[in-house]
Amino acid sequence: MTSRKAPQTLGVPNRGRLRSYAVSLLGSVAEIDRDRSLIWDKGKALRVISAHSRDLPSLFLAGVCDYILTGLDYAIETGIARQPLACLPACRGRVAALTTGLGVIPRKPTIVSQYPNIASRWAFARGLDAVMRAVSGAAELYPRLGLADIAVDVVSTGATRRDNKLLEMDVILHTSCALFGPSPDIDAGPAPDWLSVLLRAQMREPLPSML
Repeated sequence: MTSRKAPQTLGVPNRGRLRSYAVSLLGSVAEIDRDRSLIWDKGKALRVISAHSRDLPSLFLAGVCDYILTGLDYAIETGIARQPLACLPACRGRVAALTTGLGVIPRKPTIVSQYPNIASRWAFARGLDAVMRAVSGAAELYPRLGLADIAVDVVSTGATRRDNKLLEMDVILHTSCALFGPSPDIDAGPAPDWLSVLLRAQMREPLPSML
């Protein structure tokens, strides 16, 4: 008796711009536009899990998801060491060190960030004995209030940075939507439709490497 092959599991964001992008790409080949935490598409042998973009890399490392579509910044922060299968032209931005530009940055600055691991490596590389504070968002607020010397956060258009009168002192890494998964198996035959859609959407020009 031949056993049925287990469906492959794809993790996608459950909200925000990344979610909208995933729906726009995969809507024709996978049912991911409904508000469910778990969706089966038996015809494509695919299971789709919706979770926060920040949590998807952990699900991938734990083996819960075979593939994930998330931000490259979240993947690097979580510690995914492998290269993405594809970087896609959505949600592009840069993780930058931001400061008010008022006064001299001390040798032991207070840094706030939703990316404490990325920020810590950046500070160490620059010889800063930083005090790190992890925040869940609105990192730009803290330098404005005098509660931090530097905020490390993602910058897209730069509007939030300008509105909060902050300067970019350094670009740490460039980010975009990224697909992670196992290396392609040349003996496995053609890729399934949903995976082919994602691979075809990748950017022609690679993101600059900064970190």
